[in-house]
Amino acid sequence: MKKRLFVMMAVLAMTVTSLAGCGGSSNAAVDIPKLEDNEKIKTDKKTFEFDSEGYAKIAANGKYELSIDKKYNNVRVKQVSTGEVWSTAIEGATAEADKALFKVSYFNASAKEASPAQRYSTKMNVGTTYAIKDDSGNTIGIRAEYKDKDLSIGVAMDIYLTDNGLEIKLPMGSVTEEGDYKVISMDICQNLTAAKNTEEGYYMYPDGCGAIMEFQDASHQNENAVEYKIYGDVQQYKNMLGEWDEAGDEVFLPIFGAKIGNKSFLSIIKDGEETASINIIPKPEEGTNKMYCTFTYRNLFNDVRKDKDGNEVTKNRYDSDMADLRRVVSYNFFEAGEDITYADMAVKYREYLTEECGIKKKTDDTHIPVSMDIFMGINEEGTIRDSFKAVTTFEEAEKMVDELKKKEIGNLEVQLKGWTDKGYFTDPVQFPANSDIGGNKGLKSFADKYKSDGGVKVSLETNLLEAKAEEGGYDSNTEIVIAGNYNPITDAEATTYLLSPNVAAGKLNQLLEDIKDSKAAIDGISFYSLGQYVTWNYSNDNMINKSQCKKIWEDMLEKTAKEYDKVTVQGGNQYILKYANKATDIPYEDSGYRMSTKSVPVFQIAVHGLVNYTGGALNLSSDQDKEKLKWAEFGYVPFFELTYSGSEELMHTDYSELFSSTFSSWVDEATEVYKDFNKNLIDVWNEFIVDHEEVQEDVFKVTYENGKVVYVNYNDVECEVDGNVIDKNSYLVK
Repeated sequence: MKKRLFVMMAVLAMTVTSLAGCGGSSNAAVDIPKLEDNEKIKTDKKTFEFDSEGYAKIAANGKYELSIDKKYNNVRVKQVSTGEVWSTAIEGATAEADKALFKVSYFNASAKEASPAQRYSTKMNVGTTYAIKDDSGNTIGIRAEYKDKDLSIGVAMDIYLTDNGLEIKLPMGSVTEEGDYKVISMDICQNLTAAKNTEEGYYMYPDGCGAIMEFQDASHQNENAVEYKIYGDVQQYKNMLGEWDEAGDEVFLPIFGAKIGNKSFLSIIKDGEETASINIIPKPEEGTNKMYCTFTYRNLFNDVRKDKDGNEVTKNRYDSDMADLRRVVSYNFFEAGEDITYADMAVKYREYLTEECGIKKKTDDTHIPVSMDIFMGINEEGTIRDSFKAVTTFEEAEKMVDELKKKEIGNLEVQLKGWTDKGYFTDPVQFPANSDIGGNKGLKSFADKYKSDGGVKVSLETNLLEAKAEEGGYDSNTEIVIAGNYNPITDAEATTYLLSPNVAAGKLNQLLEDIKDSKAAIDGISFYSLGQYVTWNYSNDNMINKSQCKKIWEDMLEKTAKEYDKVTVQGGNQYILKYANKATDIPYEDSGYRMSTKSVPVFQIAVHGLVNYTGGALNLSSDQDKEKLKWAEFGYVPFFELTYSGSEELMHTDYSELFSSTFSSWVDEATEVYKDFNKNLIDVWNEFIVDHEEVQEDVFKVTYENGKVVYVNYNDVECEVDGNVIDKNSYLVK
């Protein structure tokens, strides 16, 4: 199992005290949104009639029938056309874990040490049941109440039959606590995916681009359980990690799926997904694997204190208050007997994005673009004083764009990076533009030149999430993210902090005003890291939970999309998809857990045709030929990060990524990729992917909605597929 090393948080009081010199805030934070559950449901108290097996039919809609178990309120969903049944209990099981609809984890808040414990629904008393009615008075589900008298904990769960199968809802106020015992989390339907290693099938989960674990693949046996936190774990935020720490998993999509024998489903976490995780429990050869959704109600922190002898003692600390919000997870069943693939699951999820989330298919690209980050400048620390390294001025950036236009690149997306007053890595300081690269006047001249040029779009990259200790522009006492152990989230050297989400939103408002004041005719904003994580904040001044943070991020993106044509976001968390034109840093692979059989492009299948996305910069790739083939296979925008001067100018700065970035060395390559992609791939550029499969070893076939097929051969020898010969290390469109 891959090891997980967690970020170290500063614990000394002097760390917090030293922040006082960072300066006060210059921007007004936005109001913290209030969360509400406005859904109104109709319920009637009802006692149901149970058959000889102890089940009562609750609802039917022609496609499915929903039944509830008398003893535990376990659920069965029968598919009418096939007679197949999905159950939330393992038939004939004796272990409580295998019979339970859900599991509650809890702790005793009055105890000195917060040790977690667990209670399955089978050990809770089933209370009153209610029939849930639609507007026509038809029963469409059941509200089941559970009560644990020993713990004084109650749970009310709404169970719905839908046109696609099953939906579980936990409305606001559905969890009650009347004593010392407090809820930590709740596992939902952990037995619905129960599968033995002898079964045909797999689990699909959103690790990176996506991954599957095949039951008959022995590599997962005896591996440890894995928890994927949706939208990431801010305690493993990339820029706060030490040299030997490992970044957290990238989990952009709130979905998971399973094919078990002849039955398959896709689960979508529709509400409260920012508090959810996907847990996979791989088992030994004779065991039963499980995968399920867990909703977190209280976060855990390591509280480091001094004992009476002056020794550091670490204790578990859970939130005192429960995150009370609406949580919903759906299970969308496929027709039993169909050979369902990960591509089918990704397509089903895309249908949810378009039909229920209102995300529209893109139609604006008449040419496949080239995306180019232009890195401009950064401070270099000196012995006596710092100096500014300007590797691209606005005039030089103009030369770069004009050169690409001369080479007939007709769709160029430019993101300016390190343009700010003090250059790159001086967040949250933004305007004015740095004088060494041309200042506001240079920015205006550059942006104005291409405003009427439909083939060039100019965006400013901004990092509104991080704050450098020495730069100022924020109030270190009230405006940074504080963890639940009262310590700020920071790196090992205490040089970087995270801004509270509402403060970041205030910084965006100021940035948009500054852009207007500069009169620079830019086309868009490129948001650093906004699509990679959501955070909480335990500061008394800005108390925010993850759901409020997600709402703030959405509001920021919506506001920007109303004012600018281009919204670019680093990361691909689901909430960006409605507002962004482009997502960056989308991985080609999963995280590399040994339990995973292989990575699969679930993100790309689901998102292609909705939002453009980029991966790594070609000029920074160790295998450029393979990188371009990945772009062709997965539908990526070609991407470069370039400078006008040589990257050796950055050798002694804190930005060491650009080992090969000189524009003159890459202009021909950028031109070649642009022309190649637009010649061969333009017919599939705005199309949905409907299938993706490995047809031979390292040979892939990607099918699009319009019938076009892209074959990609990663081998050093040519191959033949469907009567077509694909050259070695090449792709073919038919």
